[in-house]
Amino acid sequence: MGKLDVIVVTTSYPISAGSVSGIFVARLLEAMSARVNFTVLIPAAPGFEPVCLADNIQVKTFRYAPARWQVLTHRPGGIPVALKENPLLLTLVPFFLLFMFLALWRLSKNTNLIHANWSICGFIAGMVGKLRCIPVVTTLRGEDLNRASLSNLHIFFVRCAMRFSRRVITVSNAFEKRLEALFPEFTSKCQTISNGVGEEFIRIGARRFAQPLATAQDPRNRPLRIVTVCSLIPRKGVDVILKALAYLPDPETVALTIAGDGAEKNSLTELAGRLGIDKQVEFVGELAPSQIVDLLESQDVFVLASHSEGKPNVILEAKAAGLPVIASNIDGVREIIVHGQDGLLFTDNSPDQLAEEINRLLLSPQARLLYAARAHRYIVENNLTWHNAADQYLSVYRSALLG
Repeated sequence: MGKLDVIVVTTSYPISAGSVSGIFVARLLEAMSARVNFTVLIPAAPGFEPVCLADNIQVKTFRYAPARWQVLTHRPGGIPVALKENPLLLTLVPFFLLFMFLALWRLSKNTNLIHANWSICGFIAGMVGKLRCIPVVTTLRGEDLNRASLSNLHIFFVRCAMRFSRRVITVSNAFEKRLEALFPEFTSKCQTISNGVGEEFIRIGARRFAQPLATAQDPRNRPLRIVTVCSLIPRKGVDVILKALAYLPDPETVALTIAGDGAEKNSLTELAGRLGIDKQVEFVGELAPSQIVDLLESQDVFVLASHSEGKPNVILEAKAAGLPVIASNIDGVREIIVHGQDGLLFTDNSPDQLAEEINRLLLSPQARLLYAARAHRYIVENNLTWHNAADQYLSVYRSALLG
C-alpha cells in the first residue's frame, strides 16, 4: 500500500511554536509523517496561526464565529472549561459543529481516511465519513468518558463516534473496558494504543543512571525539588498538592514548581499564601515543550494529583526522564505505576496521604533513586515511544481501509 492521505480533525493542536495544546497529537503525527500525508483540521483561534511541525503535515483552520469570539478551544481544559467560565459561549456550539462539518466535507473529497480525536470530532467525522464512504478512525480519551458520565449529550457524542467509526482507539486498558461496558455492541471496534514519549525524555533518564545506583550522588543541603506539569483546572487537583505541602512536618524542606496555566491560577496562588507555603511554591506558567524537557531534568520528584485521567502522558515523560513519581490512585494511572515498585500512589483527594508519600521520599534518597531507575526501565522495556505508537496507528489505519 502506498502513502496514505489522512485528514486529522482535532479540537486541540499547537497553535504557536511554543504551544503545548494537543502536543501529543502533533507528536504522533510527526512520528508517522514519513509514511502518511496529513491534513490537520482545527478550530481557529484569535491572534494565532497554526504551525507545521514536520513535512507532510498541513494545518487548516475553520472559523465558527467572529475572530474575538473563537475562544472555545486551544486553552487549558478545552470546551468544558470555556463554557463553565462563560455560559453564553454555549450559543456558539451549534455553529462550531456546523462549520467543522462543512470544513471537513470540503477537505475530505479525495482523502483515504479521517482520524478524529475526541468524541465531538468523532461525531462530526463519522457523519462526513458515512456520507462520503470514507473510513473513520476515532481516538477517545479519558475526558470523553468523564464527560459522558455527567451529560447525556456527551453520551450521545461518544455513541455516535463509535457507531460511525470503523476503529476506535483508547489510550488505556481501563478506559477501553469502561467503554465496552457502556457500549457492548461496539466491543469489536476497540483497541488500546498507549501514547509515547519523546526520545529526549529517555535520554535524560539514561544520563541520570549512567553510573551505578550505589554510587549515584544525591543532592544535600537543599530543598527536595518537586514538580507538577498540568493545566490549572479543577480536575487536575493542584490544590491537593499545595495542601499536602502544608501537612509536611517542615514545608521548607521542599520546593514545588508548578508548570501550566489555567482558570485556577489566581485561586491557587491565593491558597498557597493562606497555607503559608508561598515561598516554597513557584508558578512558572505554561512552558514550551523544550522547556518542559529542561524542567524535568532539573527536578527530584514528579507529582500528579488529578481526580480523573485517561493515561497521563506527563507521567510517562517523567518516568522516562528518571524521576520518581507520586500520583493519585485512579484509573489510567494504575496502569503505569505499581505502588511501591516504580512509583507511589495515594488516595485521590487526600492531601495528608500525599504528604506522607512526599515525606517518605524526602527521608530516603535511596528510595528515590530506586523508584526512578525502575520508572525509566519501565518506559524502555515497554518501548513506549512515539515511533512505536505510530507503527500501531498505521496498522489500525490499514485495517480500517480494508473494512
